[in-house]
Amino acid sequence: MARKLVSFIFSVLFVTLIIFSDSLYNRFWIFAVLPIFVSTIGILFVIFLNIKKDKYAVYISLIALFLGLSIVIVKETEIFKSRIVVKAVLVDDLSALELTLRENNKFELLPESYLGRSESINGNYKIEGSKLIFLDNPFKDKLIADTVFIVNNKIILRYDSNGKPDTTYANYFRIDKFEINNAR
Repeated sequence: MARKLVSFIFSVLFVTLIIFSDSLYNRFWIFAVLPIFVSTIGILFVIFLNIKKDKYAVYISLIALFLGLSIVIVKETEIFKSRIVVKAVLVDDLSALELTLRENNKFELLPESYLGRSESINGNYKIEGSKLIFLDNPFKDKLIADTVFIVNNKIILRYDSNGKPDTTYANYFRIDKFEINNAR
């Protein structure tokens, strides 16, 4: 009975930590790996200790292990997301912003730095001619305005005093993928 209980506890802990791994990462950064690592070692330990003694405990642990790995794979893939129509990158000295526009008019902005990725910023957008309008403007610091412009292979953030696109360093997104017919 104790073997089954330990197996069940480690299994529930492992799957729960996998489901909430993004929240753990946002709160504890690199230390979020420790509970997942400990629960994974615990499940593997339960499997190897019970392989000949308690098949039920092994089955519970294997199911939890495969369920957790499946959740990780599904969360990290594009299977359930809309098709990407624009993929653009703004590169700065030690950081980058990756902008993804999807066919269902949703966007994702993923900040990256030398320390790793930060929390993704999500919202809705629309395109009117060469204007890209962020309907949900989550940019509190006004780094990116709610309306930017698509010019050739760039998404321009600002115009200079002469009305020309400011294409100086870190003032535009470089478009790597563009599959929208009525813009540019």
